[in-house]
Amino acid sequence: MNLLKDKLSKFFETYKNKISVKKLISIFKISEKDYPIFLEILYQLEKEGKILGDSNGYYIHKPDDFYLQEGVVHKSSKNRFYLNLGNGLIINIPNKKLNGANENDIVFVSVSKSEKHNKQKIGDVVRVVTPPKTPESTSFYKAKIRKNYSKNFYYVELDNNIIYIPDKDLNGAYPHDIVNVQINDNKYGKVINILERKNNQHVFEYKEINGEKRFTPIGTFDFKIDLEINDEETFEIGDRILADLSLDNKATYVKKIKNENNLDSYVRALFYDFGFTYDFSEKTKEEVKHISQNLDEKEISEREDLRNLTTFTIDGEKAKDLDDAISLEFKNGKYYLYVHIADVSYYVKEGSAVFKDAYLRGTSVYPANGVFAMIPKELSNGVCSLNPNEDKLTKTCKIEIDEDGNILDFNVFNSVIKSNYKMSYEKVNDILNGKNIDEEYKPYVDNLNKLNELSSLLQKKKLERGFLCFECETMDFYINENGNVESMTNHKRGPAELMIENFMLITNELVTSLAFYCNLPFMYRNHEGPTVDQINKLKSDLNGFKKIINTIKNITNPKVLQKILLSICKGKDTLEAMYFSKVILKCMNRAYYDVDNIGHYALALEYYGTFTSPIRRFPDLLNHIIIDKIIRGDLEDIELYYQKYKDMCEHCNEMQKAAERFEQHVDEILLKDFVSNYIGMTLDAKIMFISHHVLCIKTSNQLYGYIDLPKSSFESNKAIINGIPYETGDKIKVSLDGIKQNSDELLFSIKENKKVLCKKRKKEIK
Repeated sequence: MNLLKDKLSKFFETYKNKISVKKLISIFKISEKDYPIFLEILYQLEKEGKILGDSNGYYIHKPDDFYLQEGVVHKSSKNRFYLNLGNGLIINIPNKKLNGANENDIVFVSVSKSEKHNKQKIGDVVRVVTPPKTPESTSFYKAKIRKNYSKNFYYVELDNNIIYIPDKDLNGAYPHDIVNVQINDNKYGKVINILERKNNQHVFEYKEINGEKRFTPIGTFDFKIDLEINDEETFEIGDRILADLSLDNKATYVKKIKNENNLDSYVRALFYDFGFTYDFSEKTKEEVKHISQNLDEKEISEREDLRNLTTFTIDGEKAKDLDDAISLEFKNGKYYLYVHIADVSYYVKEGSAVFKDAYLRGTSVYPANGVFAMIPKELSNGVCSLNPNEDKLTKTCKIEIDEDGNILDFNVFNSVIKSNYKMSYEKVNDILNGKNIDEEYKPYVDNLNKLNELSSLLQKKKLERGFLCFECETMDFYINENGNVESMTNHKRGPAELMIENFMLITNELVTSLAFYCNLPFMYRNHEGPTVDQINKLKSDLNGFKKIINTIKNITNPKVLQKILLSICKGKDTLEAMYFSKVILKCMNRAYYDVDNIGHYALALEYYGTFTSPIRRFPDLLNHIIIDKIIRGDLEDIELYYQKYKDMCEHCNEMQKAAERFEQHVDEILLKDFVSNYIGMTLDAKIMFISHHVLCIKTSNQLYGYIDLPKSSFESNKAIINGIPYETGDKIKVSLDGIKQNSDELLFSIKENKKVLCKKRKKEIK
């Protein structure tokens, strides 16, 4: 590819006339199967400013003194478009002169002086750089392979259209690989070649297929690989290996992977195919060996000693990577909240092997009941984890709050703590809900109630400013010793989870404000408000609430969307509120990390970053480094961190998305495994609520799900199906059909056109 690119580049240096793509293909004798590569090279040359194309498929050499300027379209905070050509030269592009160009497009512009400002340059877009096409190759497109994991099919998106890729035509591509796709007349696609792999390492299993023993992939459809492997290695059917995979499907053996032939083993193998790895580098393992478990007395003397405070952690029952602890003092009508965060940056230094491995992972991943940690367990579960009855180095945010929930003052400093107890959400919820009190928790009951009182004040403040409070739940699976799902429960957030969320949220906000007002580099967690298109989709999805959603005017104000959410969920039980929360969430943008702050829409905050989970999230670790520099007064070369962090942002965002995709996919696998025995079975169920789109039911064996309602079947809080009215509380017979596409929602259908009326309605009939 590089050789052909050099030849083309030299050709245009001597050929001064316009030339068509078709003519170039003829001159360079490009075969049809190599069209995509050739077109990609032309595209690269134009992006580099070496040639200039037109809409008719003709190209010409661009001399150094060419009258058109080339650059990337940027968009300012005031929504104005411009080119930055360096050396202080800015070319402003009025909207009427964009000529179809968008932000981040590469363009050629003609330049003139502004009529209003003599020194200002105005650009008029002449050419937007786009991939070339020829009559022979109009069906070739560059695209990203995607997979619908629920229904197990592959596709690409082109111009908002889904093009299906048959399994046999993937040609070794994995989800999220960048490929050239040929589209046929039936609107099906075929991968011609792979341009870029999302992940280079993949897992293969040794199988016998049609009498042939060979390695086959587990992360995509079967294809043959050219495997380089040591002749001394021997394999049996079912063995799995990790291999480096090239663009042309040449594989280099890395290592053998343990395979126990069960669901859990499959999930662990699939982890590699999402771009992660279990293993830390040898350098990291060696570094960890030299990290002392004992605290340095000199370091302790330079920190604030908070070991006499009553301190505890509250986390999941099985959690081992405890990166936050809390303490509370109440004096003279004021709350003094201490939020202690594990000082991971003390142990994981910039440039170290541990730091580099943590960056590659970007985050810890929590599939079902497991954890794949961002840093070695000697750190995540050991020296960094705020385990009880152990001296630990922390960064503490001390917050002074009045009895109305107003923040009066705060301070961030290095500290040393000793946690008194490791608490669980479950047992703290029992206490806060007035249920059983565990004997070992009794000394902390008053403290917990006071903390919950403070949490309620902070929750009220959040809602007052426009915080979007979505109802949600998580699925917990019990996997037995054979690696199969034995049971499933839905876990709802209680006051304990909300309390920790509120304390971490206010800590993140305050620490971010410190970096923001000091104008220091920081990893902000940005969240943009919904677009007009997203709001229109929301109006469509909630068409039964026209009186409420027609009030949407200023979508930039989160209070407007908050009012809609609260109005729709008013008087609804948790299950129904969760349903509408999901509907609204689907119309929201993703939050992302960036060094430039734009605020967080859903949290209704002008600035927000994450600081409270440095064991689990790499951006938090980066923010600890900056805060540590503030604390120690070490601000030399601090401006260099802006570019460092900017370069890391995209990777952190990608790894977080990969982690979420993997966790969701694992949930779907486990959910499918659990409900597989119930597919098609007739089950007793109760109607929990009815909306304009769905009828929500709960089966006698504790499965929640939905029955999609036909149009015009909803009348005055009743669902009319096949002429029979159904209401909340009715008992019915249902059949489980499967799992909704791209979700964890179970879909049911009514099995019999009859029902068992609830007691109240029986009396009405009598």
